[in-house]
Amino acid sequence: MALVAFVVGLVIGARHESPQQRLARSFAAAWSRHDYAGMYADASDAAHRRWSGTGFAAAYREAAATATARALRIGRPFRRAGAWRVPVTATTRIFGTVRGSVALPMTSGSGPVRIAWTPSLTFPGLRAGERLTRRLALPPRADLLARDGTPLAQGPDRSSPLGALASQVTGTVGPIPPARLPALRAAGVPADAQVGVNGLERILDDRLRGEPGGDLLAGPRVIAHAAPRAGGAVHTTISPSVEQAAVTALGGRLGGVIAFEPRNGEVLAFAGIAFSTLQPPGSTFKMVTVTGVLANGVAKPSDSFPVQTQAVIEGVPLQNANGESCGGTLVQAFANSCNSVFAPLGAKLGARRLVATAERFGFNQDPGVPGAATSTIPPPDQIGDDLAVGSSAIGQGRVQATPLQMARVAATIGLRGRRP
Repeated sequence: MALVAFVVGLVIGARHESPQQRLARSFAAAWSRHDYAGMYADASDAAHRRWSGTGFAAAYREAAATATARALRIGRPFRRAGAWRVPVTATTRIFGTVRGSVALPMTSGSGPVRIAWTPSLTFPGLRAGERLTRRLALPPRADLLARDGTPLAQGPDRSSPLGALASQVTGTVGPIPPARLPALRAAGVPADAQVGVNGLERILDDRLRGEPGGDLLAGPRVIAHAAPRAGGAVHTTISPSVEQAAVTALGGRLGGVIAFEPRNGEVLAFAGIAFSTLQPPGSTFKMVTVTGVLANGVAKPSDSFPVQTQAVIEGVPLQNANGESCGGTLVQAFANSCNSVFAPLGAKLGARRLVATAERFGFNQDPGVPGAATSTIPPPDQIGDDLAVGSSAIGQGRVQATPLQMARVAATIGLRGRRP
């Protein structure tokens, strides 16, 4: 009986937790859940008077952001040198894995035990009164190369032997735009860094700027270090000869030119507002309209249409370009881009089928290129009457597109329905 009583006593003693241990365990459990309200509840009254719950949570988020922490693993509290400590492992984007423990100073008095919280408890390695900061730097920006290896942008001045021709596609680097600042700060990019602002410098910015490095500081002390890692030269699909042809064709006018290889979607050249700005696609949209007309049996290639200078829809005349007369078969009307044929055909096709065809070509969908605008056509119930549908069918009304989108339409037709 004495032996049984002794064993029972050991078990009960092992299960007993002091108020300090229970508090440390509660704080650690809340931290592992990112439950800042639960952690704040364990802080002392003095801490509550000095820091609000919002400020308390912000301190932990700020520390994690400064360290570029992707994940925090909070371990089981342990006692050392008279204090309860919480082991913390931070997996960071830049500084690798940072391990340490956070000592929890606890109040003593007549009331319940609480944590005498200060901001030094937000990250492992901080001592009383210290703040977590960082010194970051980017490596030299990587070179941009054409498909034949000709430099498009290289070195600090982003120069090229192609001169102004290269700048048509490379774009520029500059200060971080405000909209991108939160994401780039989380990635460890210094606030004063030069990043890609437009063109290929923007599209390929993540690869060109490399991986930042630097020091993670607890007060004046370095607690983690990582060297910047430069990215390799980036080969683009741009062809200098095709690019020259695109720039020459645009001739400095407002508009956009783009050329790409339909079989694999490689962009060979672009000039002007090739993908960044929306415009009415005009008669290029007739590729979409004729696809809907043929796919839905509204007309056949051999069907014949009147030769005339305009069509009247809802009492409103829609003229052909320059008042020309055209018509004939659907093939001829398409080749001559006859508004007088395609506006009535669009009205006959109807808004629902016209929009569905456009969306199959990629309208109203993210084009998947950073900085590229999304080409749009309104929902069927928002287009309007037959006149509005007919106007949309010839690329007017509220239809908006980029040259990139219309090139994809043409390529999809060339590939017999496979959208590159």
